[in-house]
Amino acid sequence: MNQAKVLLLIPVVGYGFAWVGHFFFEKNKPATFQYPGYSLASDFILFWDLLRRKEKNFNK
Repeated sequence: MNQAKVLLLIPVVGYGFAWVGHFFFEKNKPATFQYPGYSLASDFILFWDLLRRKEKNFNK
């Protein structure tokens, strides 16, 4: 598989599990389809917060 195909599959694999959860378990439509820019930006913000350990651990 060439690199271009892999790059195109990354979002599908990354969001695929969330989409399945929304459609089949929560019975709603993910905001990714209506607001893709906000969805992507919020993913980067959450990732940055996780790197800085700003998100609290809910297991404690």
